Amino acid sequence: MYRILIAIPTLMVALSACDASDPSTPLSLSFQTSAVFFSPGSEVNSQLENNSDRAIEYNICFAFLHLEQQNNDGWTPVAIGLGPDENAACTAQLNSLPAGDTAETTAYLPSDLDQGTYRLTTEVEVSGERRRIVTNSFEVR
Repeated sequence: MYRILIAIPTLMVALSACDASDPSTPLSLSFQTSAVFFSPGSEVNSQLENNSDRAIEYNICFAFLHLEQQNNDGWTPVAIGLGPDENAACTAQLNSLPAGDTAETTAYLPSDLDQGTYRLTTEVEVSGERRRIVTNSFEVR
């Protein structure tokens, strides 16, 4: 089973803004991790906030989250962990996130993940157009 919560903005303190260096992240959306330092094998809680004036469609279940590592050539995809429930499943269904609302999810870092700079990515649908969004970068040590 996967965890997704639709909530009024929570007390989760986002320590860094959305990675503004990626022009594909719409400015009216915020996709942030709960911290900027993680250990291999740990949970990465993230929050998608819709600051626009319209609903967006999204699916931030673990199967639709992607982990990328920064290197000299840019960002490289890295396998993401399944977490404690290896039998978990995601549906391909898009969920609606109304203007001003927030969705939260948990990603699981592999226990053998190398130290470095990482970020999560996924896609959302805004006014019928798919857009790639990224979290702030974070360190794995």
